[in-house]
Amino acid sequence: IDELKGKVDLTVALIHEGTPARQSSMGNTDVRRALDKDIQTASQVKGLDILITGHAHVGTPEPIKVGNTLILSTDSGGIDVGKLVLDYQEKPHQFTVKNFELKTIFADEWKPDPQTKQVIDGWNKKLDKVVQQTVAQSPV
Repeated sequence: IDELKGKVDLTVALIHEGTPARQSSMGNTDVRRALDKDIQTASQVKGLDILITGHAHVGTPEPIKVGNTLILSTDSGGIDVGKLVLDYQEKPHQFTVKNFELKTIFADEWKPDPQTKQVIDGWNKKLDKVVQQTVAQSPV
């Protein structure tokens, strides 16, 4: 971040960190976890303005402020899209949140972008060839 001083207006980090949390005595895991790790990261990284997080699979209805850093998170699997609108002043370096919203995305309300769909379909075709390969057989 020190290398970016004077070269950028805001520093924004997109992270996806953490380990699955144990959810039962049976040892099952789930990726859902609290935002504690993200809060810790925001408090330790000086000069970071905005931290957009993943892995917690928890949406933040409002940005969380930790020191001078805003933490934002949408839910998981493309369920929500977040929109952040800021008011920014260069001198002194400061910004305020004008608006933040999480918008839930319903599959039946959106049409796929044809170019994006073509790329995804191409990768799925390649992936299907790999996934369908037999790698071992067992008599059991």
